[in-house]
Amino acid sequence: MPTNWRLGWAGYDGSMEKEQEHPTPRELLILIEEADKRYTQRFTDQERAVAAALTAAKEAVTHALTAAKEAVSKAELAAKDAGDKADHVAELKAESQNEWRGAMSDRERNLMPRTEAEQRDKAQAARIEAIATTLAARVDALTTSTLVSVGSLEKRVTIIEGKSSGKVEGWGYLVAGIGAVLALIGIFVFLSGKF
Repeated sequence: MPTNWRLGWAGYDGSMEKEQEHPTPRELLILIEEADKRYTQRFTDQERAVAAALTAAKEAVTHALTAAKEAVSKAELAAKDAGDKADHVAELKAESQNEWRGAMSDRERNLMPRTEAEQRDKAQAARIEAIATTLAARVDALTTSTLVSVGSLEKRVTIIEGKSSGKVEGWGYLVAGIGAVLALIGIFVFLSGKF
């Protein structure tokens, strides 16, 4: 900064103790260039910080999406396993019921009237069918909610990637990126609680 000029200052009596010296055009140019360098450096630093924050936000979103997909895959496998187990239980019950029917047939011939045995058989079949229907409905509901959740997450990631693909200016975009990350983490926590 040039040192050969200074602004005067007033004394206690209001008179000027020093004369005001004006900077030369060269000195003004030097001041302007120094200020321009500072502004350029500040802008460059700000762009780097925003780019780093967006990169971190994108990585966090990608990580959250990956974790959500893994959770959905695990939930689908669990639902499939539950359906397989239900099928196996239904088969075992069917075998057991067939054995039971045979025993009841024998018993019916000896002790019980046929109408009573048929009523019992119908009640057992209705119970088994109700259990199978309930399990099928639960598996369908889990699959549907999982697909809806994955679709919602994919839509949000697409929106976030679209917003961050252009040139970022200012802190407003940084705050939006952080908000999106927090929202996805909230969704992930929500989905983790369901499964």
